[in-house]
Amino acid sequence: MIAVIGGGLLTGCGGGNREAGQALSKKSIVDKTPSLSSTLITPQDLVGWPSGSVQRAFLNFWSALQYQDLSFGVNTYDPRLRSVIATAQISQALQSEASFYRSVKPRIVSVTRDHERMSVRYLARDPSGEPAPYSMTWEPVGSGWLIFYDSFLSEALRNSAQMAAQIALDPTAQLPSKQAIQAGYEASLLPSQYLQNALGHHDGHRGGGGAKSR
Repeated sequence: MIAVIGGGLLTGCGGGNREAGQALSKKSIVDKTPSLSSTLITPQDLVGWPSGSVQRAFLNFWSALQYQDLSFGVNTYDPRLRSVIATAQISQALQSEASFYRSVKPRIVSVTRDHERMSVRYLARDPSGEPAPYSMTWEPVGSGWLIFYDSFLSEALRNSAQMAAQIALDPTAQLPSKQAIQAGYEASLLPSQYLQNALGHHDGHRGGGGAKSR
């Protein structure tokens, strides 16, 4: 059974797909940006979750990125993921989404379990202001947790790669070039390529059993 877990529903904008990003660029970001006092994760947001829980690990990760602690953020990703996606790429992607993390306080909807992995399903506001669903899968490592898969990372990598390619080609262009769009698309595939390899190598050595919700 899936347990609905309350959290701070965020308001704000940032992240999102390319089309939404293009539309957002024509609007005033300042007008849509909520106050930091309503979006920053506080100690009070953490006390409802037990120490060592995956929920608290998720909120600590988000809080670190709100304060642009990229070192903490990057190091929270599983080293296997960082062996497929360069650390510099992840860092640049997270940095490019700084306004997204600052302007959004995620609402945890549920946590599901698949063997030792825990997936945090949450809502975050997309650029149009509507709640968008995401998930982040964690694996236990010692007494803590590392991110095994992050569904938002694909968007962040795409946006970062597309922006970098466009700046190199023509920073004054009103719309992204085909080359920039292709660069973003290729970057967005990296997490799924990593996941395919990781699941194939890791899960091939263990038996059945399915995902459980709680």
